[in-house]
Amino acid sequence: MMSRQNIELPKIGHWELIAESGELFWSEEVYHIHGLEISAEIDVDAAINAYHPDDRGKVAEYVRRAIEEKEDFQFNLRLIRTDGTLRHVLATGIVRLDQNGAVRTVFGIFQDITEHKETEKALQESEERLRSVIDNSPTSISLKNTDGEYLLVNRKWHEWFNPDDRDVVGKTAHDLDPIDVADNIMTQTRKVIENGATNSREARVPKVDGTIMTAILQNFPVFDDSGQIIAIGGINSDITELRQVEEAAKDTQARLNKAAEMAELGYFVWDTKMDRCSFCSEEYASFHGVSVDEYLEGASGLDGPFSFTHPED
Repeated sequence: MMSRQNIELPKIGHWELIAESGELFWSEEVYHIHGLEISAEIDVDAAINAYHPDDRGKVAEYVRRAIEEKEDFQFNLRLIRTDGTLRHVLATGIVRLDQNGAVRTVFGIFQDITEHKETEKALQESEERLRSVIDNSPTSISLKNTDGEYLLVNRKWHEWFNPDDRDVVGKTAHDLDPIDVADNIMTQTRKVIENGATNSREARVPKVDGTIMTAILQNFPVFDDSGQIIAIGGINSDITELRQVEEAAKDTQARLNKAAEMAELGYFVWDTKMDRCSFCSEEYASFHGVSVDEYLEGASGLDGPFSFTHPED
């Protein structure tokens, strides 16, 4: 085995295989990537056996096809160093022919890409965690480019607007929704782009199952490092039940007020946490000869609702 000395970039080496003799040449960095001393002897079989057992057959096939079928190659496989550590390497082989068209050599580049693979894996795991959070959100979430084409939607978005799970990536609202709904969506998208700010509003939104939900719709710009808008995010929160509870409470209060008025009864509500009267009816205030505002101002503290009661009582 021989080494060829050259100036190289860190973790990038080169190699050359002589087709006729089977002699293999490595640059210094290739030895370093394998964890070998420059003086170590190596041949093609030993080089192939340095790969992970599951990858050796693939490497052998690449070499065979280069020699016998004159095919260039590139692969990203696992290498096991002499100390037992696993490295990811990117290898490229280029077939060189002689004047008669026969394979003379196979020249290649050899690069340790372990750190890149680890970063890639960490990024993928991070994206998977983020995707899990997005998909399990009780709100519908979407991301569109500045042309209004969907880049991402979450599980709740599909549940509300696309239960058939049609492919929406690369499509706009006009490809998916009725014209009036699509026009409104595109109008809101353009507003965010023009203003460069979040647009939030409450609206009644039709779902594909025919029901109407009351929702808080938020559209917001996504900026790149230079401050340019590159995407539009959307979050829809279903507040239908909240609004129904509020309406029911208003209705109950109206009925109570009416009943009290008809019965000429007065009543008050005492907030124990705030230690003050939070409400009193006009009838109750008039019993004490004051206005509602005067009663609310006077009925507080320890005496509470008894502030206007005769001292002896």
